[in-house]
This record gives sequence, structure tokens and C-alpha cells, in this order.
Amino acid sequence: MANDNKKGDWIRVNGDKVSTADLRDDILEDAQHKIEQCERAVTSARDNNDRHEEGVQLIKLGEACFSLGQIKRAIECYKQASSIFQELGDQREEANGHTHLGVAYLLLKDSKNAQAHHEKAIVIFEKIGDRGLVARELCNLATLNTVIGQPDKAIEFYQNALGIAREIGDRNREAKILGNLGAEYMELKQGERAIELFEQEYQDLITQRQQEYERLVESSSASSNGESVSNPVRSIMRRIDL
Repeated sequence: MANDNKKGDWIRVNGDKVSTADLRDDILEDAQHKIEQCERAVTSARDNNDRHEEGVQLIKLGEACFSLGQIKRAIECYKQASSIFQELGDQREEANGHTHLGVAYLLLKDSKNAQAHHEKAIVIFEKIGDRGLVARELCNLATLNTVIGQPDKAIEFYQNALGIAREIGDRNREAKILGNLGAEYMELKQGERAIELFEQEYQDLITQRQQEYERLVESSSASSNGESVSNPVRSIMRRIDL
């Protein structure tokens, strides 16, 4: 008789004992069902001559294929979608298509194509003035360079992204970049610099938490019919170990 408690064969999901094999099959079945749904949606958009919706559904189909490890098929979907959005003049979605392509090519270990698509995305995001997405793409290029073993270049891209994040006041992205920079310096055996960056990341996260509580205070005060609730909340904030 098989041992039900064999390590890795069973897990608990919402308190119920579930076979990992069954769970894997369910996930694969759901992913395949998603692909079939997207395929029907693409066909419907084409039948209705709705080019924008066709592009949207091709991206979704690509994501569904990507989740099943069908990377080459995902790339074909992303290429078609990006071409459609370029044809329609939807630059933001065209650039997002290039982002998807960059990530997919990196998984295929095709760093040349991955870099080319992220760079195309940067050019477009710069053109439309979306600095936040420029920073995102710079981080993607940093990740690419980490993967191919070029931490110095990765740091350069992260530094450029960090400057933009600070310029536009994106504290969440800033904190993430600082953490990634710290990891890069750890790889370079520069522990003191890494610790300095990790500490900056920690301070950014604390600031974000405090800002969230401040917004909560303001929201609570506004909805309390004039009764002040800010002092108790502020008192709690001072006691919390953030």
C-alpha cells in the first residue's frame, strides 16, 4: 500500500489533503482551458474585424501559452499583437508587446533579441513621456545583464532606473531597485555598499508604510462625521515596529 504521507505527494489546500499530482493536473487543465478561451476570443475579434481587440486577445493568448512553457508560440502571439498596435498607432500597447517579447526571449536565452525588444520599448515609452515605464524597462535590462553574468552593466541600468524613480516620486519602485542593487553588490563581494543599499530600501519601505497609515488617518477622519480619530491611530503608529 502506498504511503499517503510520502514527502511531496500530498499538500494541504484550505485544510483539505490534495495530491500534488492532481493539483498539477488541475493547473495544467486550467491553463489549457485559458488558451482555448483566448483562441476563441482572437477568432471572434478577427470575425468582427476588431483589430484592437484582436491585439489585446493575442497578448492574453501569449501569456497563457507562456504560463504553460510554450515560449515560442507566446512569442508569435506577442509579435502579431505588437504589429497590430503599431498599425493602429497605439504606442503604449505596442511597447508593452515589446516588453513581453523581451521577457520571452530571455527565457529562451536569446539575450540579443531580449535586449533589442526592451530597448524598443524604452524608445516608445520615452516618446510618449511615461517615465515610470522607462524605469521598468531599464530594470528589465538590468535583469538581463544579471542573467548573462554582467553585474557591472546591471548596476548601471539599475542606477539609471533609480534616478527616474526618485525623479517621479515612485517610492515603491525605488525601494525595489535599491534591493536589487544591493544584491548586485553582494555578487561583486562589496558587502558594505550592499548593506548601505539594503538599509536605504528598508527606510523607503518604512516611509511607504507611514504614508499608507497617513492616508488611512485622513480617510477615517473624513468619514467620521467630524469626530477626530487621528490621535488614537497616530498613537498606534508610534508603537508599531515597522
